[in-house]
Amino acid sequence: MDIRSYRRWMYDRLLPNGTGYTQHFLDGVRLFIKFVCSQPQYFNYKEIRCPCSKDQNRKLMNPDHVGEHILKYGFMEDYWYWTSHGESKPVGVDAPGTSSSNSEFLSNEYQNRYQSMVFDAVGSSNFRYEYHQEKENGANFEEPPNTEATHFYDMLQSAQRQLYPGCESFTKLSMAVHSMSLKLDYNLSQGCVHRVCDIVKRATPLGNCVTNNFAETKKLVKKLGYLLLSMTVA
Repeated sequence: MDIRSYRRWMYDRLLPNGTGYTQHFLDGVRLFIKFVCSQPQYFNYKEIRCPCSKDQNRKLMNPDHVGEHILKYGFMEDYWYWTSHGESKPVGVDAPGTSSSNSEFLSNEYQNRYQSMVFDAVGSSNFRYEYHQEKENGANFEEPPNTEATHFYDMLQSAQRQLYPGCESFTKLSMAVHSMSLKLDYNLSQGCVHRVCDIVKRATPLGNCVTNNFAETKKLVKKLGYLLLSMTVA
């Protein structure tokens, strides 16, 4: 699955009869707004660029108005990577659909498995966007950034990011889950896990994202909950 498939909801806005919005578009817009509001630039300015087809990232607005514009006009064309909203475009990617061999992110069933873990751990209902109901209740998009949303995007990025550029076997998250699973299965000491991290980090190419030690590994996996460690990771 390439980025077009992963974010196909962005350009599937209206129901077939044109009388409303598709649910995955509403959910996706909610996730987009939460992602943008978790970025440092939002903390500083409290306004974000509007990526709707009319404004095309040229205007700054509060998140509430941006959400309204996206619903009304849809996303601007080919805005697969949210580069104007704090997301980094993978190195070597010149256009959507570039093969995964040139991308920092995995796009296969292995990656999707760990992405599913992230969504299951967080619970998609926590990020559901019921636009009309919220407007009726007087709610808006401009919510203060919260720990839950920040953890969600940290985990999702870890589930997508290759352990090192070109790696097709492990992501940052999957490697951490494997390491913690080994610790529990074989009753390894914290020092042993630390040593494993050090060996793997030195054995992989520069630019890898292997966790540096036991504490960092535990912190990453803990965000998902130790329930994951009861699952088969082989």
